[in-house]
Amino acid sequence: SVDNASTTVTVSYSITEGTNEIEDISYTIEWTFGDTIADFTATAKYGDVKIEYKLTSAGDDAYSTTRPTEAGEYTARFTTTDTNYTKLVETRTFTIQQATVDVPTVDDQIYTGSTITSGLEDTDYYTVTTDEGGINVGTYKVTLTLKDSHNYKWSNSDAETIEVSYSIVQAQAVITGPTIEGW
Repeated sequence: SVDNASTTVTVSYSITEGTNEIEDISYTIEWTFGDTIADFTATAKYGDVKIEYKLTSAGDDAYSTTRPTEAGEYTARFTTTDTNYTKLVETRTFTIQQATVDVPTVDDQIYTGSTITSGLEDTDYYTVTTDEGGINVGTYKVTLTLKDSHNYKWSNSDAETIEVSYSIVQAQAVITGPTIEGW
């Protein structure tokens, strides 16, 4: 028998990460520039999920927590954050489409003997880049250029600049003659 004897025993053990799951991811697959959509959300069985975004063509170092608003194709990355559980990463792609700008129409203009232009003016979406018009009967063009061709496109073209035709048409002759009174 041993009195007052002490023995130290060293026991090795390890705590391993538990298994986690991303249970729900909610996001919009496609929308148009300028639209308001719901926030992207995700839940994990344990802990939180960090959501980051990047242009799909960019490297992984481009991820940011700021959701993009410009037109383009993007990737959202959903990452579990609780370090007591296996880190999980899932990605989803989504697209922000360019908004469409309708091409304006120009009514025929009646010949006046003076220079006539289309009458179109700059808007929030495009600039009138050339509109020289003309004097004589014929067809003329006005050139319009999108102010933000990254986020907007023409309804009939993918080009940044388009031409819209309009016509100067003959004036109708109005003949007035002498009046004879007393007939």
